[in-house]
Amino acid sequence: MTITDILCLPGWKAGEVQEAEDRTIIKASLTEVPLACPLCGSVQPPYRFGKRPIQIADLPIRMKPVTILARRRRYQCRDCGKTFMDQLPGVHQEHEATERLVSYVQVQALHLTQTFTGLSTSLGISEWLVRDIVASHIETLECNYAIQTPRYLGIDEIYVEDAIYCVLTDLERHAVVDLLAVKRDYFCIQTAHHLKQGATCLERIFRWSGCLLVHEHAITWAFIDGRDFLEVIPHNA
Repeated sequence: MTITDILCLPGWKAGEVQEAEDRTIIKASLTEVPLACPLCGSVQPPYRFGKRPIQIADLPIRMKPVTILARRRRYQCRDCGKTFMDQLPGVHQEHEATERLVSYVQVQALHLTQTFTGLSTSLGISEWLVRDIVASHIETLECNYAIQTPRYLGIDEIYVEDAIYCVLTDLERHAVVDLLAVKRDYFCIQTAHHLKQGATCLERIFRWSGCLLVHEHAITWAFIDGRDFLEVIPHNA
């Protein structure tokens, strides 16, 4: 069976389609060849320098996992003599999967509707690939995450797998600010780092009930373990 548009992936042309018991296998090829060397910019037609088979995971079709089989060509520049590979449009640069599959995993993993094992089974990919995609995505989110200093800061702790975590919450917006995997008597140092908005933002550090509480001019009240704690001293105090 051959369906030319079954992939709906720009830059690719579907060839033979094989319906296996557990997945759909699509043999595909690239529709464009490089017109210039990406290393030196030469527009001389490059030498074909071999090819290697690749397998690319894609979103399921008709509830069956999809694997794209292709051959990625290697080229050698006529001018600089260096080798380079075919560009793979629509394929994620860090994972052997399409960008749309990676985006789907990122969204579903954060919804927490199913386990990584269940997600990998439904997509027909390995669990380590799911974990790798999610880990990279979380790392990117953490780098771009800017914490807005709350006026009312709630501080409490939870136990996850026999480990104590400090939970910082914005009581006014009913939102979690951060989850710190540190000891209770140390978390405020990390809090100061995350909530700091400028060199003069950090005002005073007080000791209360065996732990440190960071006071900043932007925080009006702080609550520890649900108890009204202490009004923050103003910036110019």
